[in-house]
Amino acid sequence: MKTKICSKCGIEKCLSEFHQDKSHIDKVSSSCKKCRTKFYQERYRKMNKKILRKKYKLFYKKYKKKILERSHNWYKNNHEKIHDYRLKKIYNINIEQYNLLLKKQHYCCAICKKSIQQIKHKKVKKLGVDHNHLTGQVRGLLCHKCNSGLGSFEENLTILKNAMKYLK
Repeated sequence: MKTKICSKCGIEKCLSEFHQDKSHIDKVSSSCKKCRTKFYQERYRKMNKKILRKKYKLFYKKYKKKILERSHNWYKNNHEKIHDYRLKKIYNINIEQYNLLLKKQHYCCAICKKSIQQIKHKKVKKLGVDHNHLTGQVRGLLCHKCNSGLGSFEENLTILKNAMKYLK
């Protein structure tokens, strides 16, 4: 079986994965079918941006209800997947590390010590990840109120101490 290396992706492929092209010595194009298709699709999108944008808008307008319903259903059925993605993206931890922190804190907020069952904020029963905004290091898990409180004090110990003095 004869093979050829694609000039675009650099992968060696069977000749059947290339279009026939009489202008080339070996009678097949220099790029494989996949790369060639990708190239022409990208070129078409660039050349017809305005037309495609109008088509997409019309399509969305026509199927808006179905699109939103599908999106809502996916979001509703994939909370763990979304939670894991956000943990990785924002805090660089995975769901296992989050659950380990949760267990280590006895399933309670690190500041007020309220359990997950006692916490109700907009139907969310998860503790938020508290982290140092300068270093990005995760410190622990907090309920919404405690996390917002720390944020309001800008993580400044002087302001926190002044607040403690004020409360006394």
